[in-house]
Amino acid sequence: MSVKKLNIRFLSFFLFLMTSSKVFSGPGDTIRIQAINFSQRGDVKENWVVFPDTSHKFQRILMYYTLKCDPQNSPYRCGEWDYLTYTYASKKTNEYKKFPNFKVDGAEKDSFSYMKTPSWLYSSHFEYETINSDTLDFQQTMVGDTSNSIEKEFISKLDFQKTVFLWKADELAGAGLMKKNITGIALYVADAAVNLGRVMIRMALTKKDSVNQPGNDIFEVVFDGKVQLSAKGVNYFPFFNSFQWDSFSNILVEMILFAPSEPVKMLAHPVNYLSSSQSASSDYTLFFENLDYIVLPQNLFSSLTNEVTFAFWQYGNPKYQPQNNTVFEGVDSANRRIFNVHLPWGDGHVYWDAGNDGSGYDRIEKLADTSSFKGKWNFWAFTKNTSTGEMKIYLNGVLFQSGTSKSKSIKNVKTFRIGSNEAGTGNFYDGMLDEFSVWNKALGQADIQKIMYNPPKPSDAIYNNLVAWFPFDEGQGKTVKDISPNKWQGKMNTGPGWKPHSPVSLFKNMRNGNFLPEIIFDQSNYQQKVTRNILTDSIENQSNMLVLFSNFSKPDIPTDTLYVYPPYQRVLFDSNGKPVQFIKIKPDSVIYKIMTEAKYDEKYRILDRYEIGRFITPYGINLDLGDGFTWIYDVSDYAPLLHDSVKISSGNWQELHQLDFVMIEGTPPRDVLSVQTLYSGSFGLPNFASLVQPKWLTLNKKAEYFRVKTRTTGHGMAAPNNCAEFCPKYHELWLNDTMRYRWLLWTECASNPLYPQGGTWIYDRAGWCPGAPVYTYDWEVSSFIDKQKDSVKIDYNAESDAGGNFVLESQLISYSDFNFSLDAAVVDIIVPNKHQEYLRENPHCANPRVLVQNTGKQKITSIEFNYGKTDGTYSSNFRWSGQLEPLDKTEIELPFYWGGWIRDNRFRVSVSKVNNATDDYSFNNTVIKEFEIPPVYPNRFVVYLRTNSFPQESRCQISDAAGNIVYKRENLQANKLYMDTLTLPNTYGCYTLKMLDTDGDGLSFWNNNDGNGYLRLRSLDGPYLKMFNPDFGNEIVHDFTTGWALDIRGEKLITENSLKINPNPSSGKVFIEFDLKERQDVSLQLSEMNGQVIWRRSIKATTGDIIELNLENQPDGLYFFSLFTKENILTQKFIIGK
Repeated sequence: MSVKKLNIRFLSFFLFLMTSSKVFSGPGDTIRIQAINFSQRGDVKENWVVFPDTSHKFQRILMYYTLKCDPQNSPYRCGEWDYLTYTYASKKTNEYKKFPNFKVDGAEKDSFSYMKTPSWLYSSHFEYETINSDTLDFQQTMVGDTSNSIEKEFISKLDFQKTVFLWKADELAGAGLMKKNITGIALYVADAAVNLGRVMIRMALTKKDSVNQPGNDIFEVVFDGKVQLSAKGVNYFPFFNSFQWDSFSNILVEMILFAPSEPVKMLAHPVNYLSSSQSASSDYTLFFENLDYIVLPQNLFSSLTNEVTFAFWQYGNPKYQPQNNTVFEGVDSANRRIFNVHLPWGDGHVYWDAGNDGSGYDRIEKLADTSSFKGKWNFWAFTKNTSTGEMKIYLNGVLFQSGTSKSKSIKNVKTFRIGSNEAGTGNFYDGMLDEFSVWNKALGQADIQKIMYNPPKPSDAIYNNLVAWFPFDEGQGKTVKDISPNKWQGKMNTGPGWKPHSPVSLFKNMRNGNFLPEIIFDQSNYQQKVTRNILTDSIENQSNMLVLFSNFSKPDIPTDTLYVYPPYQRVLFDSNGKPVQFIKIKPDSVIYKIMTEAKYDEKYRILDRYEIGRFITPYGINLDLGDGFTWIYDVSDYAPLLHDSVKISSGNWQELHQLDFVMIEGTPPRDVLSVQTLYSGSFGLPNFASLVQPKWLTLNKKAEYFRVKTRTTGHGMAAPNNCAEFCPKYHELWLNDTMRYRWLLWTECASNPLYPQGGTWIYDRAGWCPGAPVYTYDWEVSSFIDKQKDSVKIDYNAESDAGGNFVLESQLISYSDFNFSLDAAVVDIIVPNKHQEYLRENPHCANPRVLVQNTGKQKITSIEFNYGKTDGTYSSNFRWSGQLEPLDKTEIELPFYWGGWIRDNRFRVSVSKVNNATDDYSFNNTVIKEFEIPPVYPNRFVVYLRTNSFPQESRCQISDAAGNIVYKRENLQANKLYMDTLTLPNTYGCYTLKMLDTDGDGLSFWNNNDGNGYLRLRSLDGPYLKMFNPDFGNEIVHDFTTGWALDIRGEKLITENSLKINPNPSSGKVFIEFDLKERQDVSLQLSEMNGQVIWRRSIKATTGDIIELNLENQPDGLYFFSLFTKENILTQKFIIGK
């Protein structure tokens, strides 16, 4: 079978069927089933629908997909963005969802061994015992003055901590310190005896003048051992590794405590610089893995109105990042995303989403270096100000990305989670987070730098804007506490787990001061004995939440929750700290997974789901779908699914949606025996080949013919090729290791019948267009399959790229033999036809065109048609000759003279003979379509054509019914108005006007910088006959007649005076259209809201007009336009907003 690509135009069928909802029993009769209606709101709409049983047979099944704007959406009634939407049909199976008899931290495991008491993780470290047995050279220097000292607490009551001191070189030299090795220090303790446990002292030479200055100083460990401070007096720390002072560098000294301690005061003196920094808290962090998340309360976000900042430290797990993760997400009661951060997504981009007005969310994003999101601590801040429209991302206190015109509301957060999506069901984050804060102000760069390392103080100007600050320092438990005055609490799911920062690498929550302890630097030379001891550290493992499901009749309901510990092993280390023996500790219990079907509840019945259609929503800004825009899908290949009870899912939240199935009883060309899914999902371009592997499918043994359906759309705009949305790629279908089909996935969009749309609707894309169904390729593969074998190998390939993804659905359809030997079906009438998918070519007064398919097994070489009025009183005959292979389709133009057509606006096309004989099946031979009458114009009128800045793209012409060009404008000049008065040669004629644009962006398009033009037709006595929308994409095709009408009922009958203003609201240019039921004198008036008249005009003896007003110089606000007739005054209000 040859395949004809129809761009985005899809086939509309049998419009008359939509009026019938009866159930008939004869061929050609129809059953109409409504699956979804406009009253359903929310995200995906779904219903269980009862279709006819399997005793019914259908020659064709059509799916009517209708959208209309939702008046409850604000500010865009049709939403804003081009979203993927799917239509699924799901059938019940005899299987039910299975549940395990236990879960560990929310995850399933095949088995789980556990301890009922704490288990431990062992490691080793060295401690040094230094004994100075003999003094060879005594040299000690006192730095400070103990006679004028004060007591200062340099060691706090914490689980672990670090204190840093900075002595300047001039102070050291002034006190007499020499350029030689320092072999120990002594500190003056002012408290009672205290056991400090393990203490490490590190020293470094530095150029820093204060402890809070950044730098990469190289520290040496000089002391590492257990310390018992003696009561009030000098406590000496002998170094096992002496430290060399160079006489001119400043000295940093770190004292690191690994165990809990009581407070310790020392004698100290003040200095005039920041000389000390000590831990303000035991600094823990939270480690997220598996299904971990934190839920924050709804009321926390009530103060977020116009501005927001989220800030936190992040350390991504290098094993998993980058991944498709969500660091946090918040939604409102309608489940619309208000806040979201992907840090990063799997493509390495950082995404910040903030604000939603019902039409979608505001977003900024940027590709990040891997060091900014994994294997390293980084400070991130995300801000938004809806008043200024600014969104920003900061990395380590420096602007990383920004965006403007982002003014969507951030109010009304209902659900908020850290570490997963808002539902806690996916996009789980793997890594550590710390110091998570929320602000009701968009903090600037200076303020963000200020809060990087410490929470704000009450005296800080931004303190009152602090909504919450979660330091994650509890170290245990299942709640996190806010240290702001609001005292919020967050609740964990199963995790995350607590993890202490290494005391050695503590870098934040440090309290700075300008005191130094009184210290003695010992530079004596000793006879030393240093003993290195290996010590074993033991850290208690995090507990696991073990949830039991022991009621096998209701296996989804928990019966008990236990907090247990993972198994462990004791470790013995040699003198070098290497593990030499592992002693396994027998677990207290082992539980094994048992899966049980939840047959007690129908909601757990497993469904087989099949995608039967895909649609991309339109750009909804300023779009009006009226009473609904309908697209029609042929879903006949899914006949085996559409019987009895079926779950139908379709649409999304942006528009109101109605879905109808029209099932035409009769015999299809081939009976559909089965549908098998080949591929279904989203697959990244970088590794597409590895993700989409060949499939072996078992063949239906009753089948004689086979077809592979492929439905693919490209998404993402990854550099450098904007893949996969805006990059054409070749795709291939392989059977049994041989390529059988190769095609370019690329769809032309500028001829979309739904136009204009708000965004970049004209740009071609990979397999889709905004506001259009996604094209399904039907590949006939019967000749490539050996029916004597049980299976076939099928593979789908596509060209790769650095980024982006393809959303792919592919199915194998199996058929019986042909039901007809010789048969031709009229599929559709292209013109004349009033269906919306053919708006680009209708109304029509030239030759009709019909789409015909060979639905028999024989080749067709001729078809005879009879066509015209439905009652046969005005008809013509035509014989077509050509070559039409089985299942192929072709468009055929039928010669026809419309001059004698009266009193009917339905057109009929019938097949009378095929290959000079009556074909085998008559019920697909005739199609009748309603059509609209082309407008009637005088044969003399004026063409107004104003070009834009790229006139070489434009050409305008008018041709008669015979195809002769009677008017043409080309080789145009830029930004020029052409006014051509035409006298058409045939007063009683049919004409086609075409306005062509070779770049596909019409005469006016907001995003291409081509400037603005227009095309209008105007009568000689003043009123406009037609004003075309300049944002038309590829072309305007407009048929009209002169001097006669196809049908008097097609003439516009005015029964009431009317007044319309478009667009409304307007940025300045408006069109005033009025129609009057009889010719008369009128006056028009434009007023401001205060009643001040700013424009007037009188028109004599008119029946209506279209008037263009340029109000770009008027201030924004509300205006009133009034039409004064002899019967009444009509007034319309409109808004100017620039």
